[in-house]
Amino acid sequence: DVMTWMQDVRKISPAVLSGAQVRAVNHPHLGQAVAFPYLGDEAPFPCKFRTVDKRFASTKDRSRGLYNRHLLQEFLGLPVVICEGEIDALSCQQAGFDRAVSVPDGWTEQGNKTEALFAAEKDLRASPFVIVAGDSDKAGESLPRAVANLLKGHDVRHAVWPEGCKDANDVLVQHGEGALA
Repeated sequence: DVMTWMQDVRKISPAVLSGAQVRAVNHPHLGQAVAFPYLGDEAPFPCKFRTVDKRFASTKDRSRGLYNRHLLQEFLGLPVVICEGEIDALSCQQAGFDRAVSVPDGWTEQGNKTEALFAAEKDLRASPFVIVAGDSDKAGESLPRAVANLLKGHDVRHAVWPEGCKDANDVLVQHGEGALA
């Protein structure tokens, strides 16, 4: 069961999953999958789908923008955390960061996926500071630079993960909420 996997293996609580409207679906091409809705003004919401064995699909012909972008209008006055994946954004929420978002479909070393960040620039600048929590790989190393260039003059920080952890969810799973916070 994919929701049991999200809770027991990925360590995301039912409350966080419910708040993000994450649910199990029987996807026509993937089979049993987790649906991550990109909540916003339009309904039905575009979704990204993921299986336990890391196969992906997304709602056809729909632009998604930042995952959790609706949170940029909520919890004003709190920092924004930018991640590379939906599970990492949910992990940051699990650790108490209410305004955690993710770039759609990860990040690339070339940094050529900036549309969603540009579209959210005004909301990102309205935060007291932005924490970039990318993966600890070549692609993830370029994300803080891209965000800092976009938000030139704004306080942009970046997360450094403990040894053996590549992203926010690894820290949550291996070390717990306190360590991730």
